[in-house]
Parts: sequence; structure tokens; C-alpha cells
Amino acid sequence: MPMAEMIALWKQELLAARATLLSHDEMRVREELFSEQARQGSVAALRQTMSAVPATSYCIPGSFRKLEVD
Repeated sequence: MPMAEMIALWKQELLAARATLLSHDEMRVREELFSEQARQGSVAALRQTMSAVPATSYCIPGSFRKLEVD
């Protein structure tokens, strides 16, 4: 299937679902359904910065000077 045809089909799908997709912008979280402890935990998680995450969580230590490909 040519790329142009795939793009045209994708655009048709998006136009068919346009109203639904745009309605997602109106969604709100009903905080009253959650306990105070759960709400505070959510806020604390959002406040966490990358500096608080250990380096080993998002990078690989080591040297990458030479790459050998089989």
C-alpha cells in the first residue's frame, strides 16, 4: 500500500472520529472520588523532578567509543 494512500485513510479515520477526539479536551478528573491520601500522593508524584530520579533509571553507564556490528 503506498504511503499516500495510508495517509489519506488515516485522515479519513481522524475526520470520522473528530468529535470524539475533541471531546477529550473537556474531560476533568473528579477528585472527590479519591481519598485525601490518594490525592496528596498524586500531587507529590507530579512534583517529582528528574533530578530526584537516580541516574541508573534513565541511562546506561559505560563507554560507547567503539561499536562492533556482526
